[in-house]
Amino acid sequence: MLTQIPNEAIVKHLSMPKVVDLMEHVFANPDLGGMPPKIYLEMPPNDYRAMPARFDDAVGIKWASIYPNNRANGHGDSVSATIMLNDIENGYPIAVMDGMLITSYRTAAVTGLATKYLSRKDSATAAFIGCGFQTEFQIEAVLSVRDIKHIKLFDLDPERAFSLSQKLASAPYANRVTRCTVCDSLEECVRDSDILTTLTPSRAPFVMADWLEAGIHINGIGADAEGKQEFENEIVNSCSRFI
Repeated sequence: MLTQIPNEAIVKHLSMPKVVDLMEHVFANPDLGGMPPKIYLEMPPNDYRAMPARFDDAVGIKWASIYPNNRANGHGDSVSATIMLNDIENGYPIAVMDGMLITSYRTAAVTGLATKYLSRKDSATAAFIGCGFQTEFQIEAVLSVRDIKHIKLFDLDPERAFSLSQKLASAPYANRVTRCTVCDSLEECVRDSDILTTLTPSRAPFVMADWLEAGIHINGIGADAEGKQEFENEIVNSCSRFI
């Protein structure tokens, strides 16, 4: 019987720069893999997601749940995930792992990879909207590819933003950051930023096109399903590249 491998046993095998390199290898070699679209099981306001995939000699599936009201209901985090790997030769399951930490590194590594190739090399200010569990990993990924000096944070819950800013003060990967600002408004967070990363479950746009300056790079993480939207429609028309 397989026992789920906890995050404590997984974390020592994870390094953000190495995961960014791994994601670059995956994107550069699509012929080695395959990933069908997510399968959604809707239970509004909650949902479940099944994500099978194969790459080279690895095959498996991630099973995740999104319960946005968990924290308000006293149940902790809103997201949970489990990953199962199978033996590609015979199909037998060979590992069951907690998926939260792996997901956080993998999601953030894609942000790091996009930032590496699409942001200006002299980018010095990075803004992050939404300061949940995933944001710390996103910051680490951006800092792994750019020499960021100023980090700006905004969350509808200011305490979450302040808590994250305090954590960054002692994080080894943030040792070159000289300033961390908890912003009072969305507009303050967006303006004068070289890189903007959004991580919210919003279903109504909150980033306005006229806040953006030429050359800004955007990582839009939150709008990962139908009905979600973080940016007003006009932003698409002002982008030189939209990927």
